[in-house]
Amino acid sequence: MNKSHSQYITKMKKVFSENKVLLLLVIAMIVVCFISVILFSLQSFIPSLDIGASDKIGAAIGGITTPVIGIFSSIIVYKAFELQNKTYKQQIARDESNRLYAMINDLDNEVNSFYTSKKESGNYITLKGKEGLNHYANGTLSGHGGGDDICFIKFFENKQLIKLCRSFKHVKESISKSPISEEDKKFFNEKLNDYYLTILGHAVRTVIDGYTKSSVRGDQYFTELRQFYSDNPLPENDMYLIPDYEELEGESPIAQA
Repeated sequence: MNKSHSQYITKMKKVFSENKVLLLLVIAMIVVCFISVILFSLQSFIPSLDIGASDKIGAAIGGITTPVIGIFSSIIVYKAFELQNKTYKQQIARDESNRLYAMINDLDNEVNSFYTSKKESGNYITLKGKEGLNHYANGTLSGHGGGDDICFIKFFENKQLIKLCRSFKHVKESISKSPISEEDKKFFNEKLNDYYLTILGHAVRTVIDGYTKSSVRGDQYFTELRQFYSDNPLPENDMYLIPDYEELEGESPIAQA
């Protein structure tokens, strides 16, 4: 017995198991039809009810079996619609799961596209992805430059960070509104939470701490970032990396501004 044949048998067993009551009902109806035909074809004690002796036995048998066949057909149609509806819901769930997977992967792509600059040996080099995000976030802790003429959104790194936060919020809302099961929602929320704890959350909190201590003027985007973190706080006992201030000295994007 090959694998495909074994899988077919397993699938059929599952179908029979799920529709056991229906199958028993169908078998019972077929048995009743045959028994009814035999019984009503027998000679009756009352001549007027003796259909076997008349030329209308075909119509009589048809009258007996037609209602049973009609009921059987109605049940088959109902089960067909039920199966179609179940298949449709499963397809929606698969499509929605694929969409959520893609959205979470897009978050990774957005992080990978993040970039900032670092001064090394008198030259500026570009840092990208998680390395760039962490370097920029930690650098804000040592910077206190700027002034009233410089606001939060003037730094291009902050524009990228705001977009990351908005994308995260959009994915979180999409999971909440999704028609998938609660178990699947829990899975995607845990996956999104892991992303936040390991990548985005630390950067957001560090940037907020750095700009709160700096003289850079706050604006609506900094307020938006603070509100985002207020809605998605890191655990109280969660520790983020404290940068080496000697290493970061003179490299802070805030100080350079």
